[in-house]
Amino acid sequence: MKANSFEYLNELEAICSSGTTCPPPTAKETSVQAFHWTKTPATAACFLPVGKRHPPRLHRAKDADERCDCWGISMHMDLRSSIAAFHAIERSFPNARKTLGNSVASGQILPSHGVCTVPDRYKHFNLHPYTNANLCTAFGSSTAIPPL
Repeated sequence: MKANSFEYLNELEAICSSGTTCPPPTAKETSVQAFHWTKTPATAACFLPVGKRHPPRLHRAKDADERCDCWGISMHMDLRSSIAAFHAIERSFPNARKTLGNSVASGQILPSHGVCTVPDRYKHFNLHPYTNANLCTAFGSSTAIPPL
């Protein structure tokens, strides 16, 4: 683990006890503009990982890598990718706007916020936050997610 303490350290250490490194070794501190689904107005609760917001998904995780993902905060590299991903989820989960939010907030992730995984082909990545990372203040402006 890094010198900075992770916000969900006990949960990450439990995953590591099974032999998986969480966050993954490819996750790095970085400065990057990021996009995250929030409600309007955004609150600190909008920046909780799925493991905290929706424990059943954590319990359904098939392996340690998936459990690790549940303790990261979902982000996208650009607004378009974030909206496209939201619409894909909304097609099979009609209550997405009530549960996940109705806006995409943009903000600047800094090395002091935590470590970011490598973005996938959908431009999605996870932020594993450090303790005291105030993401609510880092994500200021937001854009309403248009209807499907």
